[in-house]
Amino acid sequence: MFKKMKCFGIMGMMLLLLSACGAASSEADSGFECGTYEYDFNYDCNFSDADFKIKFEDDGTYTYYEGDFSSYYATGTYAIDGEYIELTDDPDEGFQLKNVYRIKDNQLEYVSSRSSNYIYIDVQDGQTFSLIKE
Repeated sequence: MFKKMKCFGIMGMMLLLLSACGAASSEADSGFECGTYEYDFNYDCNFSDADFKIKFEDDGTYTYYEGDFSSYYATGTYAIDGEYIELTDDPDEGFQLKNVYRIKDNQLEYVSSRSSNYIYIDVQDGQTFSLIKE
């Protein structure tokens, strides 16, 4: 009986490790890299001098602050779905926003048709956030 339990325990651990490796490889396959991404402003829009950044953590969470004119500090979770990254703000911390980006070469390209947008800055379709090398 003990041998069967030990066998099931080992198999369970192997499955857990394999699923974790699969999640990591899908993130790596997408080209996404955790870190801080800064909004590449279109200078035809308002607030072109704002400091809008999104910081992605390895644990699947993110934070952002839309700049000096905003008092809203958002937190949430993100998920990678193929070439897209979906951000969902934590509704317990403020607004329930969802924003989607296409992952492209250390940049995130905004997909307005799948997004609710932000509070103070109206990010336009195709505008980008670039990874800051720290």
